[in-house]
Amino acid sequence: MNAVGKPNWEDLSDTDRENWISDNIIEQDVNYHVEEMVEHYLKNNQDSDLERQNNEIDEWWSVSSSLAARLSELEEIVIEIHTTHCWGRRTKGRAIALDEVIEEIAKKLYATRPG
Repeated sequence: MNAVGKPNWEDLSDTDRENWISDNIIEQDVNYHVEEMVEHYLKNNQDSDLERQNNEIDEWWSVSSSLAARLSELEEIVIEIHTTHCWGRRTKGRAIALDEVIEEIAKKLYATRPG
């Protein structure tokens, strides 16, 4: 427990962590697949760095600007197409809440939010 009586992130069960991430990040900041939008963008924009990085990407997701900024800080691949922030997710086949980068962001956010 911390000073305000809230359990520390490390003390939460895996289920509690996943639920917190789902409630506080996924439902608010992750919107929808944007595969077609990104593919269209790549066809019409010659960006060799992005083309190379796209080979590492399993899925593209539209995310909020605040999550895009946090993902960029952690050197995740994020591009902006018009006003849509697109995150290049490097895993698939499991819940986004289980991604290490999302858990790292959640841990920081959890620590700053009141009980």
